[in-house]
Amino acid sequence: MLTVISMIELLAPAGSLEILKAAVDSGADAVYCGMSAFNARINASNLTEEEFREGAEYCHYRGSRIYLTLNTLVSDSEFNDAVETAIKAYESGVDGILIQDVGLLSYLHDNYPEIPLHCSTQMNIFSDEDYRRLSELGVRRIVLPRELSLEEIRRRSKAASRYKMETEVFAHGAVCVCYSGLCLFSAMNRSGSRSGNRGLCAQPCREEYTLINNGKTVKSGHLLSPKDRDVTSYIGELISSGTASLKLEGRMRDRNYVMAAVTSYRRLIDAYYNGELDQTLVDDVRNDLLVNFNRGGSYTTQFLTGKKEGNMLSGEYPGKYGLKIGRICALNSRKGTVTFSYTLRQGRMIIPDKGDYLSIRDRDREVCSFPVGKVHEMPEQLAVKGLHPDMIDKLKPGYDVFLMGHKTAVDPDALRKTDITLSVEITDKKITLNAMAAGGINNNIFAEYSADIPSGYEGRPLEASRIRDQLSRFGDTPFRAANIYFTGAEEINCPVSLINDARRKIVQLLCDEIGRSYERHVVIHEDRPGEDDTVSGTGSITRMLTYPSVADNLGILTPGADIYVFSIYDLNIKAVREHIASFAEQNNARICMMLPDLYHDRTSDMLLSAASALKELAGDRFLYYMDSRVHGSNKELDKLGLEHLISGGANIYNRRSLLYASGTCKGMYLSYELSDADIISIAGKGANGAGIILHEDGPVRWMQTDFCPVGGNKVKCGQCFDGGIIEMTGKSMDDKVRVIPRRYDCSSEIYGEAKNKIPEYVADELIENGLNVIVNRTIL
Repeated sequence: MLTVISMIELLAPAGSLEILKAAVDSGADAVYCGMSAFNARINASNLTEEEFREGAEYCHYRGSRIYLTLNTLVSDSEFNDAVETAIKAYESGVDGILIQDVGLLSYLHDNYPEIPLHCSTQMNIFSDEDYRRLSELGVRRIVLPRELSLEEIRRRSKAASRYKMETEVFAHGAVCVCYSGLCLFSAMNRSGSRSGNRGLCAQPCREEYTLINNGKTVKSGHLLSPKDRDVTSYIGELISSGTASLKLEGRMRDRNYVMAAVTSYRRLIDAYYNGELDQTLVDDVRNDLLVNFNRGGSYTTQFLTGKKEGNMLSGEYPGKYGLKIGRICALNSRKGTVTFSYTLRQGRMIIPDKGDYLSIRDRDREVCSFPVGKVHEMPEQLAVKGLHPDMIDKLKPGYDVFLMGHKTAVDPDALRKTDITLSVEITDKKITLNAMAAGGINNNIFAEYSADIPSGYEGRPLEASRIRDQLSRFGDTPFRAANIYFTGAEEINCPVSLINDARRKIVQLLCDEIGRSYERHVVIHEDRPGEDDTVSGTGSITRMLTYPSVADNLGILTPGADIYVFSIYDLNIKAVREHIASFAEQNNARICMMLPDLYHDRTSDMLLSAASALKELAGDRFLYYMDSRVHGSNKELDKLGLEHLISGGANIYNRRSLLYASGTCKGMYLSYELSDADIISIAGKGANGAGIILHEDGPVRWMQTDFCPVGGNKVKCGQCFDGGIIEMTGKSMDDKVRVIPRRYDCSSEIYGEAKNKIPEYVADELIENGLNVIVNRTIL
């Protein structure tokens, strides 16, 4: 049953148990964390099984939820371990498990429907047409792609609610330049051992690259490194959008980063509900966040407004940038002081504290950094100590001063706790405490404790004010007394130690009751990971050629294939469409329309229009469309009589995923990250009649992105009209890749060579096992 949340959830990252506790203390309504494997941040500290159980108790006692990230692809050999991890988390009290692998999702639902499941953003659920099927799989929440606009978030949140599901939106932190779950850059580059879909992304997007067009350098630099995301200016719109949760990114970040992010967004959310949200507060919070961490000196909202930002990149300073707070005006090495005139931020002077780090820069070059010692305030100036005199002599007036961090502390009175109402009943012989949690996930959880009043006590009676004071002293326990009232006498003849002991006992009883509410046990099933399909006879082979971009070079079309795959962006051009229809007629071939694996709502009309026009031209020769959707097909394209093929973007990585996807398609790619042996093992036992597409040669999509590195996200920049395909090179790459700017919506795709080109013997073996095989070559 879906829990109704009256206020939007603030969801914080926790890379360790220490950070989990700090996030909750700082005001997080929920935390998400990984265990030792199967999560997208394998290199974070993560939690052991025992730590996760302790973390769950810490969260629940304080009215916070805890979610487990199982958001990587899972191989058949790992499947049992992943299922066991999910079961252990459930029995430890997890409130939701974030999953990328559709095979794992379907298996857990079929065998353990009581486990609460969330779709990770890595699953790339961008179409609300998939929501009905996901609700049937027991999904309770969908983490939306970061690229969606406010209007698209509203629409999906409304659609999700119809199926008793929630949505979750990324609010703050690092972003991938590629659509989540669709990036193969790290997996295909160099050794190919750092898969982003397996939690080991090497972040090649943070490196330097050069774009080359017709032998000439177009631009160089950090062309794929985005700024961090920040939604503080749209916090009200997001809260009212219908989404259930605002998520902070950062499981690789330290304790102070998480605390600063949580306290900042806590201030904004509380102000919204209290009617106190204004621009002054938003500006103040953003300054705190900028000091905490940013790339390039500011943030991006990505596509939140529905328009593309031309300043999305971090520039040539892709690491921690800090916040500019002044410029050096005087230096005195003898006194050990650096004096600078400060820069007002929204009319406020930001003063560093002792221990904060300052960075001194000459333009974008850091000259030195140092921890602040003493600070002396003067009119319009600050003098700080902490830098060695020899280094002070090397500085010059005019250098910029940046604040690189500020220690975050939470007021003890503001620590997150569970509010309780405490009634006190005093008779001649007993004192009875009745405690009830008020609000939140522990609402109405109740505990009672009674203690006998000792006879013969000769001290002064304890009056109501003293009793109330002692009972209010919950200290570092998870509880806070929101209300204490008396139902009988208001004084008692007993030592104060009796009251203190009663308070301690009621705390333990409340913890026990909360713990009991999360007691769970499941019956283990052994039939993993998926049943075999009965196949007989010999399969068939079909030859396919894929052309990711032909609009500027139709002469590269080569006869001889059975199926030709073209991008929807090319098929949207009338002259190209007519040429392709004629080519298919002359060569007795079939046409497949390749869709982006994620696209915005406004692109849907274009897709249908181009498909309808091509169908009118090519008739039955236009037979297929291809995308990454595995939970269903495109109903509008189905009406045109088209059959569905599933692209490599679906990340089908195990047999259970293959069997799940086979019900929604005519044929499918398996993950490009699989080896020959993997493919034979996964597909060799049948695919419920669906064909298997094997990539034999040519490049594959390393990256699909809403961002265009050619024009830097500047809408209608026109640079892509000088040439359709642009080469990209970099020191971190073994070979060049090719960038295809998409003029229609200023998105782009990056193609590079596949690490695993599937040899002919794999097709032969699958055919012998009765499968229909489509062998693809990509020409670019």
